[in-house]
Amino acid sequence: MKNVIKYILYFSILFMIIISMSRWRVVFVSDGYIFDVVEIDKIEDCQNILVLGARVYDDGKMSPILTERVMTVVDLYEQGRVCSVIVSGNKNEVDAMKLYLIDSGISEDIIYNDGTGKDTFTSMKNIRDMFNVDNIVVITQEFHLPRAVYLGRVLGVDAKGFVAYKYPYPTRTEKYKDLLREWPAALKAVWQGEIIKN
Repeated sequence: MKNVIKYILYFSILFMIIISMSRWRVVFVSDGYIFDVVEIDKIEDCQNILVLGARVYDDGKMSPILTERVMTVVDLYEQGRVCSVIVSGNKNEVDAMKLYLIDSGISEDIIYNDGTGKDTFTSMKNIRDMFNVDNIVVITQEFHLPRAVYLGRVLGVDAKGFVAYKYPYPTRTEKYKDLLREWPAALKAVWQGEIIKN
């Protein structure tokens, strides 16, 4: 029994080390490529924008986290920093985002659908393989951006990130939950981006 406990402890420590190294790798690769509203001038005019999907409710209404992302796109568009927008996620997410953007005054002609973006890796891979885009500004929340930018860059896309910034977290618990989720997600990202790759 003592040996079993010892092996479980060793495995747990090893697993935490691997997760920590993965998280470090994600943050290191994305460092210097993520900007927020204070640094908006670092986002050049006429950019390709990628909006990553998030939950859409059964009634078709976007979750606050997704609404925040498309509102940020509209702000960038009104400042002349958007030439094309790719909305990526499942069909419901893509349809909801596109409708919001059109209703907000963005021309349908510059909005492109990726309804197969089942996760961040697939969305970034589709940018390269389906849309043949080699540079992109990714719009998502701050906790998510290092992983998204990392995946784009290791897949050969000149990816930068801009923080979706409209709504504050309703509780600290939700904020910490999202931040903690990114640690194991970093391990998956490194596996997908640098081992699987396709």
